[in-house]
Amino acid sequence: MRPSIDLSLAQTLVFPSSDGHPIRNYQLDICKTAIDSNTLVVLPTGLGKTLIASVIMYNYYKWFPTGKIIFLAPTKPLVLQQITSCLTIMGISEVDTAQMDGSTEAHKRKKTWASKRVFFCTPQTLQHDLQNSCIDNEKIVLVVFDEAHRATGNYAYVEIMKLLNSKNTIFRVLALSATPGNDLKKAQQVITNLQISNLEMRCEDDHELKDYTHTKDIEYVMCEEGIASVESLIRKELSNIMRDISNKLPPNIFNKNTENLSKMLIEEGLNDLDRLYSNKEFNSDNYHIYRSIIQQLLIIDEFKKDAGNPEMISKLESFQKRITTLEPNLKAIIQNPKFNKIVALAKKSRHDNSSLKLRQPKVAKLKEILEVHFDKSKREVSYITLS
Repeated sequence: MRPSIDLSLAQTLVFPSSDGHPIRNYQLDICKTAIDSNTLVVLPTGLGKTLIASVIMYNYYKWFPTGKIIFLAPTKPLVLQQITSCLTIMGISEVDTAQMDGSTEAHKRKKTWASKRVFFCTPQTLQHDLQNSCIDNEKIVLVVFDEAHRATGNYAYVEIMKLLNSKNTIFRVLALSATPGNDLKKAQQVITNLQISNLEMRCEDDHELKDYTHTKDIEYVMCEEGIASVESLIRKELSNIMRDISNKLPPNIFNKNTENLSKMLIEEGLNDLDRLYSNKEFNSDNYHIYRSIIQQLLIIDEFKKDAGNPEMISKLESFQKRITTLEPNLKAIIQNPKFNKIVALAKKSRHDNSSLKLRQPKVAKLKEILEVHFDKSKREVSYITLS
């Protein structure tokens, strides 16, 4: 049953204010829009996107006494950061709040979805639990998408919207971004994918923000390409091998996007396989073939975690030398034609890893700039000795 709105509470929009933190009119105006329509909020960093999210979440929490509110952020650190901020700003009850991620077993998450009302999680966790019917989607009344500019292609935000719409879920969308980008086509994709009907955008030079921003002198500094790009290439090649392997599986066992695969999703594929086998949907020979294929995906997932490790090449070269003695699943991966390219990239990563300039080019450039700055400051300082 869909949550009912408490009309007596819905007559009032609760917004925080205090002597130390007076109301900012632009934030209040944005909240008035976002409370009634799917809104994309574009604000420079530090100007209160989290406060706006907290206000909308709190009011929906009050207006829909049995409704569920979900805040999505791309990474676990961002999730933790937003929990602290949202609870502090509006005082949503911690008893009704939960952090959800893949480290919690699926059956425990299902119980948490049922017992709590406000959730902070990564999109992959929500996508997985929607796909596996762990959530009563009719109870969802609000979904907040942080870093909403990611909602393109087959990113989890896009898949979540498809899953919710396929189940006729009625809910409000609040999308947040500091960097909409200059690509109008991509911006339109975000608006379409998240079903945005209103855009609230403020720039640093807007008159509404002049009291809350400082003048900046911006100088663009170009950095050399580091090995992070090499690591991403290794992961891309490993994803290509994953795709080759997963294509050998029938869709009813494993129909997932290899770019977003995680250990949790792969293990879920193993559970699906066992369930289908117990229902006698295929014979013993096929069961063992498919199980072997999914085990290979788990091995590659471990390789992905090692992509930035300088010792990865030693491990890969050792596998190549011992290929005749390797267990069959690992041997199948090593023999993949794409594997030699991964070895070559890993060699480059090890060669470059000793240099900060190559490992973290932006950090190295910042270090260089700061050293020059403080060295200059030291030479310009005048010392006065008092006696």
